[in-house]
Amino acid sequence: MRLRFKTLIVVALAMTVIFSVLFLAASYAIAWYFESFENRLAGDDIVRVRNALDQDVRRIDQVASDWAVRNDTYRFMQTRDSDIIDSEVGPESLANLDAHMVLFMDKSWRPIRAEFADLDLMIAAEPDAATLQAVISASELNSPGDPRWRRSGLLVVGDRTMLVAAHAITTSDMYTPPNGTIVFGRYLDQAQVDRLSEVTKLDVKAFPLTSGAIPADVGAAFQGMESSGASLATTFTALSEQTLGAYTVMSAVDGSPAVMLRAAIDREVHQQGQRGIRYLGIFMVITGLAATASVYVVMDRGVLARLSSLSTQVALIGENEDVTGRVSIPGTDELSELAAGINGMLVAIERSEQQLKDARDDLEVRVRSRTEQLLASETRYRHLIDQMADAVFAVGLDGSIQLANERAVEMCGLTAASLLGVPLPSLMSESSAEEVQRHVARRHRSNSVWTIEASIGRADGDAIPVELRASPMIDESGELVGTQWIARDIAERKVFEQELVRLASHDHLTGLHNRRYFESELDSALARARQTGGRGAILWLDLDDFKDINDSLGHRAGDEVLLELGGVLRRQVRESTVLARLGGDEFALLVPDATAEEAELIAGRMLSAINSYTYIVDGHPIRLSASMGLVTYPEHGTVLEELLAKADAAMYAAKVSGLSSVSVHPFDEAGRSERVTRARWNEQITSALENDRFETFAQPMLDVHTGTIVRYELLARMRSESGDLVAPSEFLPTAERTGQIHDIDRMMVNRAVEILGRHPDAPFGLEVNLSGKAFGDTALLPLIAELLHRSKIDPGRIGFEITETAAIADVVRAQQFIGTLKDLGCRFSLDDFGSGFSSFYYLKHLPVDLLKVDGSFIRGLADDEQDQHLVRGMTEMCRGLGVSIAAEYVETPEIMDVVAALGIDYAQGFHIGQPLPVDEAIAAHAVASASGEDG
Repeated sequence: MRLRFKTLIVVALAMTVIFSVLFLAASYAIAWYFESFENRLAGDDIVRVRNALDQDVRRIDQVASDWAVRNDTYRFMQTRDSDIIDSEVGPESLANLDAHMVLFMDKSWRPIRAEFADLDLMIAAEPDAATLQAVISASELNSPGDPRWRRSGLLVVGDRTMLVAAHAITTSDMYTPPNGTIVFGRYLDQAQVDRLSEVTKLDVKAFPLTSGAIPADVGAAFQGMESSGASLATTFTALSEQTLGAYTVMSAVDGSPAVMLRAAIDREVHQQGQRGIRYLGIFMVITGLAATASVYVVMDRGVLARLSSLSTQVALIGENEDVTGRVSIPGTDELSELAAGINGMLVAIERSEQQLKDARDDLEVRVRSRTEQLLASETRYRHLIDQMADAVFAVGLDGSIQLANERAVEMCGLTAASLLGVPLPSLMSESSAEEVQRHVARRHRSNSVWTIEASIGRADGDAIPVELRASPMIDESGELVGTQWIARDIAERKVFEQELVRLASHDHLTGLHNRRYFESELDSALARARQTGGRGAILWLDLDDFKDINDSLGHRAGDEVLLELGGVLRRQVRESTVLARLGGDEFALLVPDATAEEAELIAGRMLSAINSYTYIVDGHPIRLSASMGLVTYPEHGTVLEELLAKADAAMYAAKVSGLSSVSVHPFDEAGRSERVTRARWNEQITSALENDRFETFAQPMLDVHTGTIVRYELLARMRSESGDLVAPSEFLPTAERTGQIHDIDRMMVNRAVEILGRHPDAPFGLEVNLSGKAFGDTALLPLIAELLHRSKIDPGRIGFEITETAAIADVVRAQQFIGTLKDLGCRFSLDDFGSGFSSFYYLKHLPVDLLKVDGSFIRGLADDEQDQHLVRGMTEMCRGLGVSIAAEYVETPEIMDVVAALGIDYAQGFHIGQPLPVDEAIAAHAVASASGEDG
């Protein structure tokens, strides 16, 4: 076949391919563009459908919002008096609100009242049990206790769907604690769907996904969304050449798919695209035929004829083997240049033979030189490898060692010769060999690096933990020829890691287990006991009067005693028991599989060892005693927190009954009665906090020097459910034990800031009593700072006071707490000063503004000279330290006279004023100030 005919075929095929590709690309682009445009339009339409349905949800949400904050609704939930709302929840009212249902739920998510309406007939309908059950089961609709809480969306009710909205029921100020939840609902029925169609001007259909009868196209669209992981996305399906289906899923309030919406859309854009593709095909066929003919004519005249002449001349030179011959093609294009190139090649061939001989001789010289350079480079590389601090192994593809440096020889305890050819995994310990073998056998990528931990078994039997870092070895052609392994000795790091693990579960001072480990072991023991019916005991130990050692000899001496005590206790218990230091001078012992009698024997042995041992610290002999509480499980409980609380209570009972004794948690009627009483107080406190039954009283403080009331001490009083005031002595112990005291502290701080905010220009300040637990409340100081910043009140008008005994119980934490309050600009007072045995010692460590002398020194101040001398000394000391001093329990004029004579700064007591509700106290102060009767 001649070249010209071949060229015609090639040109025809090329043009066919080119125009076919252009046609396909253009067709695809046109189809894609029109499909994308069609999908965008359909997407906008289905979004309008979603928005229309969302608007209906927001409408019913607004209805629920309006009803939830009505005072009548709140009063109905309090009184359950249906007369309050009967006139507003009838079928006509629901029909006007376009709602099928309204449901009132109490705070425990129990239905109080439900009303259903037939919207077509505007009459009452029977409550639908399935709907009620669906609402009650929807925990997402249950108010969490926030007065501003609201939730709306769709709810699946059997094979139907309902638009629901739930709001917390509160009063119109929206700050009152919620008194339940109100739920409005409207079925997504045909009337609702018709309204969506009317609003969007589209043919809209709704298909509940819980119904078994949904069209095939809807089911396929939903399955496609689920398989793509985008259950709330929009998808499209061609229903026919004229109609496109746009689908979207609306989710229920619990996040599950509830209903599928479909909008049928005319495919005018698609049909326009199909017509455009047909016109393009006709144009491409005509253009391709014309282009093929034109290209062939041009190529034949300009190239093919001249190329045929060049081919004939070259064939003659080849047949004659005449390298001196030349070819001639006229012109200045590439063919004439090719002819000149052929002539140049003929000239170059004559020179090539001589050049080839010269090159062969030069190559022999260069090979010898390069061999010498490679030998020198290998020597330098081997020296560098041998100087590395880590062991290096070059491993072939078969897993055998081809090279090992001096550190590798030293680490393995073998000779260099004995390492060569040995499989690398065989050098590892039994626990590491299998994992190393897996990595050796793998064919890793050329740029991969991997690291594992293993241990090398030395020839002398020892094992060295190492970190193995491996990377592929690639030759000059890019082929994988093996791997390079670098082994780093990590023995010291392993020791450090083990020490960190030990410190995480052990007390740093005594070496015993710490609280976290003890509680973890106890939790595991309780779980085993619940499964297998096992038993055990817990001993809770607290040293008697250990604080005296720290105060008299210093904390270093106390640490030495605790360290030695840990050894004494450890020698008295078995290895199977868990002995832990919980903190300070508290210890605990977990004895599995022990009865109460066996545990008492162990406790007695431990107390005897403590009592009989003499501790020598800095030459001072010290004898210790301890009190121990004992509980057993499952008799005393099966929950960790409950058992620890009972063990702590039993230990305190031992302290009360006498030092160096063991107390078993009581289970007699008196003990049960006491627990029931505590539980009842716990419920009452919780109820009072939730229902705002704590009241704030205020007692005035007199500035003795000016005779004016300058401060009020705020006092918390609890109102019982029957309306009686409860004394703080009755509920505070339970509140401190359960942690509810933190809520009371925060409540009083909030109220103090609110009172000062209501009286921004009043000439008085407030003192807030904080509990002894306040130092451990990490949220209290940030709350105070936030309230001061938000209210913009003068921080100097608010002060805080804590009893002296609570402050000196943890001086370091007290210093930090008081210092933070002082940085905020607040005052701080120390209450009941003088009641502790070391008041003066600790006073210099606490940056307080005011000391309140304990009432035991003030009650007899008018008649007892000894009390007068003591209070005079306190006053002089405070004056020297720049601290103000106040006298409490000033109840008679005679006591007031002595207080003034001693130079005390402030006075407080029934003679000055009794505690009153805060508004009454402030009003009384305003009247007294106006009449000039202050003081």
